[in-house]
Amino acid sequence: MLRNRKCQAQGSLNSKRLRLKKGALMFCPKCGVENADGSKFCSGCGTSLVSAPAETASPSNKATDSAATSASSPQPAEARDAKKRPIIIGAVAVIVVALVAVFAVGPTLGGNSSSATEMGSGSASKESETKSKKQTKTVEAPYENPFVGAQVGDKVKFGSYEQDGKTSNGKEQIEWRVLAVDGDRALVISEKGLDAKPINEGDLSDSVDSMDNDWDSSDLKAWLESDFVSQAFSDEEKEDIDGSPTLLTTDEANQYFESDESRVCYPTKQAVKNGAWTEDNDACYWWLSSPSDGGSGTWFATACVDSDGGVFSLGIRVVRPDVAVRPALWVSL
Repeated sequence: MLRNRKCQAQGSLNSKRLRLKKGALMFCPKCGVENADGSKFCSGCGTSLVSAPAETASPSNKATDSAATSASSPQPAEARDAKKRPIIIGAVAVIVVALVAVFAVGPTLGGNSSSATEMGSGSASKESETKSKKQTKTVEAPYENPFVGAQVGDKVKFGSYEQDGKTSNGKEQIEWRVLAVDGDRALVISEKGLDAKPINEGDLSDSVDSMDNDWDSSDLKAWLESDFVSQAFSDEEKEDIDGSPTLLTTDEANQYFESDESRVCYPTKQAVKNGAWTEDNDACYWWLSSPSDGGSGTWFATACVDSDGGVFSLGIRVVRPDVAVRPALWVSL
């Protein structure tokens, strides 16, 4: 029993010593009194018996531990950068995808945009042009007779007919020479040979027996009074024509021209295109309405003016298609 008590006391002492080791010194380092009750101060001298903090690791260990810590975990700034990397990479990826889409789809969209812009600008241009035309459009002056006050020798533009051989640019105005003035009317003749036609349709190889030089029944007279009038004059201009277009007679050609030179006529490009024959001086023959004065045996010929301006009263065959037509008119003044 005594042995058991000693063992218990020894165990209790050992346990107390263990507790003291954890919190306070077992003996006072100054006076040597045992600290049996585990006080923080010596009961003999009052010296602090609290044990010093556990010895810290040696500098070398600290360095090693620090290095290990640094190696195992990133510094705060690096940690923040590491956290940002996925975000940056994601943003870059989005930008790359967007750029690829732009380059892939861009040309098409750009083309459509360009087309739309061009269409828009085209529409705007057309609207501007239309407005400009409306603003600059002038009201045509009312028709006035251009022969009013005309004198012999004057040249007056009246009516229009194809002359330059280019139908795409429309007809050109006809220039007329005033040959005579008789009261309130004037006799005029075209300055140029406007076309090339025979007196009567036919062929030069035909027998003269089939030819006729009567002006009143001729094909050329009918053409002048119908086709030529409708092509050359407006309704207002027709009202200023006294009678119908015709050809000068032999007597009129001699009376109203002072010389052969004044009778020389040049064909228009359209007349040449239609077959008008010209001499080396580029002048042409032109028809008169008088039949040949060669007698009863010349029923197939009609008088004309040659390329030198001479009146050829004996005439040539009425079926010749290469003689120019130089219309004459009586017009109101």
